[in-house]
Amino acid sequence: MYLLFQEESVLLRQKSRTGKKNGNLKKIKNILYFICNLIKNIFLYDFNMNMTPELICSLSSCSLYKEDENHYSLQYTTGCFDFLRSIAAVIGDENCNLPNNRKIVFRAQKVQPLEFYLLECESMSETGGVPMGRGMSYQPCLWFLYNLYNQNEYLMNEDMSIFCMRIKDILVINNSIFVFINCKNVANIDIHTDTISFTTPFSRFGFCAPEIMAVSALPAIVDSRCFLYSLAALLVFCITRVNICELTTENTRIVENLGVYSVILPHLKTLVGTKLHWCILRMLKVVPRKRRFLYL
Repeated sequence: MYLLFQEESVLLRQKSRTGKKNGNLKKIKNILYFICNLIKNIFLYDFNMNMTPELICSLSSCSLYKEDENHYSLQYTTGCFDFLRSIAAVIGDENCNLPNNRKIVFRAQKVQPLEFYLLECESMSETGGVPMGRGMSYQPCLWFLYNLYNQNEYLMNEDMSIFCMRIKDILVINNSIFVFINCKNVANIDIHTDTISFTTPFSRFGFCAPEIMAVSALPAIVDSRCFLYSLAALLVFCITRVNICELTTENTRIVENLGVYSVILPHLKTLVGTKLHWCILRMLKVVPRKRRFLYL
């Protein structure tokens, strides 16, 4: 299930782009999607509308509410239909409803920010699998990679990509589904070069690739594989509580045979000998074009 080859997904993405529908067909598709969601809203989502939603957490772009015992919603300040669709793709369309382009409602027994989930991981005595120290155990790490990588693949099929992630940008649903919810850290990509162009100031708080941190003037162009570095760096933090992005600088020595910053390697000792160890190293390559998402 987790044997995911980035090369294959790139080919599929390129195929979907070359055969992309024109603007009118996309509008029709979105209208049909809204109609399907309206039907679901009528027949499936009969939660108590008299109940005052409970605010769970907020970002500058959205807020998470608990609608009732089994339903939660994300409400955004601006329209972001394709981004909401990427969230639904991870959670499962059958469990989601999009009443408009600023809101998604979904079924769940438990939803919490990643930072709270990590505190639970520290307090629990986890058994089985590979010893992971203070952070997440092995299986949740795979869910983390699988969910967030596939969410970004959905976005890339819509010519967008996540360029940087923070801990507060991730929600954990039912302790097994991880979704990225910050639409402000998503940028359009050039479909011909797989690059992101920054023409206005953007946020660099969180786990950013070296090329993102190196931007000193606008406009700037970076490789869209900055997402892979951010994803791996955030996962390393979830395991070790070490932010490797704060350890790396332009002067940090590079290990030639691995192509990653040498200062990172000691923090991956608990993973040595596992497929996850090599997967993370492939994503943390200093040279963006050499980064791959490959777990085998």
